[in-house]
Amino acid sequence: MSYAELPREFSYIMGVTGTLEVLSDNQTKVLKDWYQVTNFYYIPSVYSKSIRERLGLKVATKENHFIEICNAIQAQVNQKKPVVVFCPTIDMLNSLYQSKEF
Repeated sequence: MSYAELPREFSYIMGVTGTLEVLSDNQTKVLKDWYQVTNFYYIPSVYSKSIRERLGLKVATKENHFIEICNAIQAQVNQKKPVVVFCPTIDMLNSLYQSKEF
């Protein structure tokens, strides 16, 4: 069974994703042609910027990823708080350490 075929079994498709605005033209074309999605509505996320900030979350581009990590570390150090950074891989840890931001 292909998961890609499942949406074709439903009469209505609602609430597909919160990332419709960033789809490429080809991805939008697939939604329109393959799945017959004809209307796109953009509703603000319930996770507004203020809620993300209260949770301590930050959205960063790939280019600014290490910059944002280093800024967050420095903000804690400036407040005389201890900081522990966990990286999912040794490669990411090395990349962070070797970045010009660190």
